[in-house]
Amino acid sequence: MCPRCIDNAQEVDFIRKTAVIDRQLHRLNVDIAGQQETRLPDAGFIREDNYTFFWQGKSQDEPRLHGVGFAVKNTLLDCTVPPSGGTVRIIALKICSSSGTVNILNVYTPTLSYIMEEKALFYDLLSDRIAKVPSTETLYILGDFNVTVGSDKDIWPNCLGHHGVGKMNENGQRLLEVCCFYGLCITNTYFQLKDQHKVSWRHPRSHHWHQLDLVIARHIQKAADSGDAKVMYDGIKKAIGPTVRKTAPLKSRTGEVITDEGKQMERRVEHYLELYAAENEVSKDACDAIKQISVLEELDAMPTMEEFCREIDSLANGKAPGEDGIPAEVIKYNKSVLLKHLYSLITTSWEEGYVPMSMRNLRIVTLYKQKGTEVTVTITEAFHY
Repeated sequence: MCPRCIDNAQEVDFIRKTAVIDRQLHRLNVDIAGQQETRLPDAGFIREDNYTFFWQGKSQDEPRLHGVGFAVKNTLLDCTVPPSGGTVRIIALKICSSSGTVNILNVYTPTLSYIMEEKALFYDLLSDRIAKVPSTETLYILGDFNVTVGSDKDIWPNCLGHHGVGKMNENGQRLLEVCCFYGLCITNTYFQLKDQHKVSWRHPRSHHWHQLDLVIARHIQKAADSGDAKVMYDGIKKAIGPTVRKTAPLKSRTGEVITDEGKQMERRVEHYLELYAAENEVSKDACDAIKQISVLEELDAMPTMEEFCREIDSLANGKAPGEDGIPAEVIKYNKSVLLKHLYSLITTSWEEGYVPMSMRNLRIVTLYKQKGTEVTVTITEAFHY
């Protein structure tokens, strides 16, 4: 059912394999998982400690082939409409969420070696399933598609992103035609990942890696082309799920683990106050043991006009200006006028050994980017030495 969860499936004959998958999904904090090649008879479900497994397969008296299913976290069952009317290659799940109805299709596509009639039947059934989902509802199609869609975005601009893999084959063209007709896009091709993270299966003879496991969704490409970044990123977030915020537990003075974020912050403040309040004494022997480095006399030389000119040219554009409000672009553009005066100021400070306070102040500004609320700014002064 999910051979990647364990090294050897034969080692767990003494327990239900669903129990093994249940523990693995719980460890990875997966809400819903699509499964292919379940090879279970008829339709049914089984509830484990953390997940409920639904499946659809061939009848009891037929060979145990194909089969698809879902593993749904038990906490989501109240808002889940169980699968019904599926086939051995297509199963549908519906989630009634606070933001609307979410339809998830899990598929197991025939490989290239299957006869044309069977592949045509599968894509006809898939098209029929897609057509029945209202345009106002969210749709995701995931599974083992056994296709290679390639990376030719110019030919399929509404279906593929900039990060596809390999070349399109016959099954890939069939899938892309369905996606083009129903306004769907293959989300895997929209993420810039390392090559080894884009693929999921290696051909046993050619040893070439392919991208067969796909997630298909609506509207992302249309939003990207129209420049609607909000809709595009909302679609991507829905496709990949919410970001899991992780916090590393700290220990108190007594060794107890602190998981509360507020108490973690208090512990960090306490730690650094103790760290910097302590006065460390260094013995003369320790100082003498440090390897002495030769003095670089050239660093005492006053900066030249050429050095100062190069430093102005190297100022980065697009950075926030200092206390005077003058951005780097203005200084660089008016260098011919300002260079002499700025150089005189720097050399005077160098000779007197004093830097003006306005050049030593540092402003730390904290911006809380919360929509509909006033921006809060905290200003603290520090010094550069």
